[in-house]
Amino acid sequence: DCIGLDGGYPLHIPKLLEKEETLDIRNFCFPIRKRNGQPLDEDEATFNTVFAGFRSMVENTFGEL
Repeated sequence: DCIGLDGGYPLHIPKLLEKEETLDIRNFCFPIRKRNGQPLDEDEATFNTVFAGFRSMVENTFGEL
């Protein structure tokens, strides 16, 4: 299973992983953060675009429920 996160939630993953032996970083998906003054490379930008589409799909599904 995988959980998609956005915003500040990824900052809490290390503490969660310390407490949960059944989870690891591969259970989470989140956008790549841009470093100040450095643009995302092509692969990073593509990943963020795909992630945004996934997030929109999930939000639409919950909106329809």
